Amino acid sequence: MATLQGRKFFSTLEKIPIILPPPGSGYKSDDKPSDSDMGADDPNTRSYINVNANQIPSRFHDRVLKLEEAMNLMQAWLDTHAGIQVKHRKADGTLPSDSSPQSGLKRSDYRNKVVDTILTEGCSWVMHNNDVYSENNINTSKSEFHLSMISDMLVGLLDGITGISKTIEDVFSGLANLIFENKNQVQSRTVWSLFHVFLYDKTTDDVRTYFRIINYSVTAEMVEYVSNKTTHQEVKMGFNFNMTDLSLNENQWDRVKDDVQKFIDDISANQVENPIDGEISV
Repeated sequence: MATLQGRKFFSTLEKIPIILPPPGSGYKSDDKPSDSDMGADDPNTRSYINVNANQIPSRFHDRVLKLEEAMNLMQAWLDTHAGIQVKHRKADGTLPSDSSPQSGLKRSDYRNKVVDTILTEGCSWVMHNNDVYSENNINTSKSEFHLSMISDMLVGLLDGITGISKTIEDVFSGLANLIFENKNQVQSRTVWSLFHVFLYDKTTDDVRTYFRIINYSVTAEMVEYVSNKTTHQEVKMGFNFNMTDLSLNENQWDRVKDDVQKFIDDISANQVENPIDGEISV
């Protein structure tokens, strides 16, 4: 079981239980979560991002598609279990059922904790590689905000990032807009993201997939100043995050994927979070 400094982001939920499920069993008819259990009415603080590095040779197109399908299936399985466990925790009273903003955020945080815990402790097809907790302070221009965050998030996997596709940039636009619309006011948000990074390995002449969980807290403000009669916008950002690196055991995944698919088909949960597909230039 992983004991991670960065898991302190979930410290307020430590007394609420999480059940680690087998891949495709344990389904009961009353397990099916409602749209509300899945988070339709709560703040969305979780994202899944498929990253295709631009140096992958085009002959691996079908290979990348196969890996993306595996990641999307696993993500749907994780989301479904998060919805099931929210349903049970609401029923036993350990999670609130009302529609207040505070209750919605608590349910969102709990879903993130469920997904995080299952992925790091309950997936036989996922290998745990590394954990890092980092506290950073970043001063950057408004135009470089997204690139600065992504570069920090993917350090060691994709270094020397020069550009990101709009689909990935849009993941962070809500946070950016909040900061820009409330200039000179400090804004804080805690968010959970799972990056699936597809990388070409020259040694094996193959494409491999790596997972990077970024559970992060951003405290930021935008400051405007005038220089040479020109108005400049600068973001001052405290960026604290836990970074967990994992990788896919494809042989083990091949043994369980049919069970995972059957579970998803049986329970037919709606409101599964759609993954973001994008490209990063290095």
